[in-house]
Amino acid sequence: MVNISSEASSLKGEYISGPFEWTFHTGLPNMDLDSDGDSVPDDLDWFPDDPLESEDSDLDGIGNNADLDDDGDGIPDEWEMKYDLDPLDPSDAGEDPDNDGKTNLEEFRSGSDPRSTTEDESSILMFLIVMIVGVMLILALVVYAVFQRNRLRERELERTFFREE
Repeated sequence: MVNISSEASSLKGEYISGPFEWTFHTGLPNMDLDSDGDSVPDDLDWFPDDPLESEDSDLDGIGNNADLDDDGDGIPDEWEMKYDLDPLDPSDAGEDPDNDGKTNLEEFRSGSDPRSTTEDESSILMFLIVMIVGVMLILALVVYAVFQRNRLRERELERTFFREE
């Protein structure tokens, strides 16, 4: 090991300013140290203090630390924890805690709250917007049809009364 302290000087004899200390390790890594006891030496271990880093709850070949869905139920762990579900229990995807007829997996896919029986406000707003736009389109078509019918009648009247003989 080589230590360089803040008192080091350059080849020109000038002192390097600033509080720092660099440590260089020479030689092979210490393969004996395994802080979490998972049989992976700390120098090669991505999570040296986590003995469960290699655990793979859903057996998908991705360790839980890197897996976004530890139980493989199709619902990300973060979402499950947000709504007090168990990220290691795949059966909770089929449960319906708010009894609204939608499973937790369906609630996740639709973006709704699995604990609330009320509809998501954004979906209600979207429904209202679609209905208003639909009514406006129908009204516009009716006005257009009436306008066209009146134009046709005017032309017919013009032909009837102002015929050139």
